Amino acid sequence: MVQVAEKMGKGSEIPVLKVYVNSRDAILQRISDWFGVEKATCKFAVLRVLNGGCVQEWGKEVGLPASADVNQPALRDLAEEARVVRDAFFAMVERDHPAGTLQRLREVVRAFKGSGASNAAINRAVFSHCIFEVEDRVLEAVDRCLRRSGWTVASLIYDGMHVEHRSTDTRDPDSGRWLELEAAMRKAEEEAHRATGYRIKLSEKPLFEGVDEEEAEYEDLACESADSV
Repeated sequence: MVQVAEKMGKGSEIPVLKVYVNSRDAILQRISDWFGVEKATCKFAVLRVLNGGCVQEWGKEVGLPASADVNQPALRDLAEEARVVRDAFFAMVERDHPAGTLQRLREVVRAFKGSGASNAAINRAVFSHCIFEVEDRVLEAVDRCLRRSGWTVASLIYDGMHVEHRSTDTRDPDSGRWLELEAAMRKAEEEAHRATGYRIKLSEKPLFEGVDEEEAEYEDLACESADSV
């Protein structure tokens, strides 16, 4: 989201989103303190407003009382900046695709949702499509790079992928990271940037939580990108 806004000359209009990307825990803690809920659940409030939703619905899901003050400053600012981001994505579609593409997307969504769907609901769905299109291009570049380097990519999963473990790989004793996989991920990051113009950061996540370390050495590993905010 940040990179698209910057590409479209809107980078100065999303200061709080930039802070969230670089200091996520700090903002999540503020939201947690405001509502008195676990910090881990606050990520979903941020994701909701960034995708055009409202804090009230998130509040219902986490059991906040109806009287709760949902005007939390960071979420309020992010909701405003989300509109800037959405407009940047739409402007990019109009710039990079044939004339009328955005309107045709809206018509397809309206046909699916029905004539009673609000314009806001239509725009949310079109916005999601635009984000997914960018994510797909980035993921395709990562997938292509890993496969070309001899890695087995068993499946693509949203903004990540399941990469099978190599028996030749060795674990760094200090960081616990698999050295061959780390090198492959750095190479894939560079390839994605060259192919799409977007900078990403890939990280390795265990496929199974709580697995004995000796057993984990032989389990498949998941190579998954950081959240695409």
